[in-house]
Amino acid sequence: MIEFTVFGDPKSKRISEAFFNPRTKKMVKFSPKSSKDWEQLVRAEAQRHRRDGCPWPDPTEMVLTFSFQRPKSSKREYPSVKPDLDKCVRAIFDALTGTFYNDDSQVVKIIAHKVYGIPKVDISIGKIEDETVP
Repeated sequence: MIEFTVFGDPKSKRISEAFFNPRTKKMVKFSPKSSKDWEQLVRAEAQRHRRDGCPWPDPTEMVLTFSFQRPKSSKREYPSVKPDLDKCVRAIFDALTGTFYNDDSQVVKIIAHKVYGIPKVDISIGKIEDETVP
């Protein structure tokens, strides 16, 4: 397993927005800048920890811990508010595509959770050598 931490406020994968450009008569899609910046930060840190420099073809497993700053007014034990956990995971999947795996469909096992703490994401990622997953 390769383990690394990316410091910063974890961002969710925002749905790409689209608008019609009347000049070109085409639909134009874009992703919000904050999610793109977060993915670039995650990708850069991942590349520092990638040993052989190319994606592996094997099934992959991942453990993700998203840490968020606790609001002063919050008495919650867990950050059960936005951003959604699944959208945070999607942002990491997209950021790591091409670094550890060729396509995020190769991720066959994942454990993910949100906690309060220093804003960051802890990532553990590894190949599953035996393709039998319990």
